[in-house]
Amino acid sequence: MKASADPSPVTEEQAVPQAAPSTPAPVLVGVVRRPYGQGGEVRVDVLSDYPQRFAPGAAITIAGDAFVIARSRRVKGVRVLKLDGVDTREAAAALANQDIHVAAAELQPLPDGVYYHYDLIGMAVETGDGAELGEVTEIVATGANDVIVVQGDSGEVLAPLIADVVKRVDTAARRLVIDPPPGLL
Repeated sequence: MKASADPSPVTEEQAVPQAAPSTPAPVLVGVVRRPYGQGGEVRVDVLSDYPQRFAPGAAITIAGDAFVIARSRRVKGVRVLKLDGVDTREAAAALANQDIHVAAAELQPLPDGVYYHYDLIGMAVETGDGAELGEVTEIVATGANDVIVVQGDSGEVLAPLIADVVKRVDTAARRLVIDPPPGLL
């Protein structure tokens, strides 16, 4: 089972065992932090593992408004973008702390057996013997492996998002089957 570490909410390259694409809302790929310089550039926290996501010419949405990236560069380890139509520091400041989204249709296709996190959110979770645990409400990146947060009648369950635990993902039934390690439940 493959997973990548990106923070929630749903981000682009968070991948786990394969799910059929649903029709999700726009997907979070970054956050504008603050203006950079005087010419309308912005500093961005990148939440995507896809390197071309912020290439010149790419379309993004910030606070519901569509933008095209005119220029993209790295400055001391930070992504700096110049957006078409954002030409002053004041215009850039108006975008500060806003999420950057792309349409789900623009996401990169995943190999068989790999899923985006948004594919798993809302799925019912049960054990191999049919015990209902609840539904996936969140996926947390821990550094070692991602963890699914399952909310149910018995409270919250945290399960590692690894092949030894997640045994089946049934996208048609929106159901995830796990084999919890001893002591998890």
